[in-house]
Amino acid sequence: MKLKKLGATILAVSLALGGVAVASPIQKTYAASDFSYSQEAKDALEYINKIRADAGLGSVTLNPFLTKAAENHAAYILANGLTHDEIAGKKGFTGERPKDRVLAVGGSTSLAQGVGEVASAGFSSLESAIDSMLNTSYHREPYVSQYTSEIGVALNENRFVLLATFATTTSVISTYPYDGQNNVPTTFIGNTELPNPLSQFGISKSGYVISFYPPHVLDTKKIDATIKDSKGNNVPFFSEWDNGFWFFYTKEPMKNSETYTVSVNYKPLYEPEYEGKTLNKTWSFTTAAGFSNSGSNSGTTPSPNETNIPPSDTTSAIGVGEKYSKTNVGVRINSKSVELSPKAKVVNGSTFIPLRGVFEKLNSTVAWNQKAQQITITRGSVTVKLTVNSKTAYINGQKKTLSVAPFVDKATNSTYVPLRFASEAIGAQVSWDQSEYMADIVAN
Repeated sequence: MKLKKLGATILAVSLALGGVAVASPIQKTYAASDFSYSQEAKDALEYINKIRADAGLGSVTLNPFLTKAAENHAAYILANGLTHDEIAGKKGFTGERPKDRVLAVGGSTSLAQGVGEVASAGFSSLESAIDSMLNTSYHREPYVSQYTSEIGVALNENRFVLLATFATTTSVISTYPYDGQNNVPTTFIGNTELPNPLSQFGISKSGYVISFYPPHVLDTKKIDATIKDSKGNNVPFFSEWDNGFWFFYTKEPMKNSETYTVSVNYKPLYEPEYEGKTLNKTWSFTTAAGFSNSGSNSGTTPSPNETNIPPSDTTSAIGVGEKYSKTNVGVRINSKSVELSPKAKVVNGSTFIPLRGVFEKLNSTVAWNQKAQQITITRGSVTVKLTVNSKTAYINGQKKTLSVAPFVDKATNSTYVPLRFASEAIGAQVSWDQSEYMADIVAN
């Protein structure tokens, strides 16, 4: 892959879910007891948890398998250049994708399936590498998501890698800048992140990125929000939704030493206790008097060559700028975009998902009987049985008739099942956006 020649770069991979790993890792496996954390990992954890504590978020912990996978990938980056996809045969190869590298060191399948990765190169310290990601939109997500639970971090010379996994439930709201934060930068330069969040709005720079993430499923098309300055004047802004986060970009850079108040009215979807109710979150923050790089409220200022550095042109974030279609249907589970391999798709007007990937994320187990061509999906006390090319299904032994039958895609040799029936049969709720080719699955 072609990378820009930059003094510092950042790279992100959102949730890497879906198909079975195809790489052949060479790294030996480890037991948790085999591993001790480097001082750099401990320092990074302390800094990240300080940021999270200031933002009212729970602390995260180091996971030995995530950390070892991060160390391996940092070594690969040092030898081969910044990338999130490793190539077999190259020095330091331990797995093609983040999930493969977690599996390669002995991490469990459940740990590997939900892993996300961000990486940087060229920054002079852990703090500046982390701050560079906080100062963007999509790269910020694992640091300030209330769902982040375990991380693995590594620093090899100036190559920094973070892996993260996510919990399934929380009642905490994430805002960033957080309520009461001071020394907030005034400006976001769009090309410091790819895909460039500002290109869709036709501008090159905006005010510092504001993010809002409630623990609910919301309308992803529109949001009722206001941003006001200290005099009560409305500040115009653009907004977008990504992976559970709403991002707000003021149309002009913010003013120095100014206090801004953000207020969001929102209506949780698919939750009976909030039926017909509108909730509100209001918070304020104050911009810096001069240059600031954000992060914790330490007020530290990086050297000029560490500011506004564009990331690699291979940076990707699921759900941003991605064009979904009949052969590449987008899937979100509890507001989180998931990557499926092979892709979900529409066949003769019905949406199908690959057997593996979605149901594991829904805390279900999937069994395949090759001889009978039968699929068994179990979630809690519910067992669903489907048969390839048959419209007859069973839910806890009760016969059901499907409108469409599961099938095997010959091109990928993957089994596909009807999205709505299979998901709703195990207690999930499904909504479908035809214009966007996007399926939303909500499960408790």
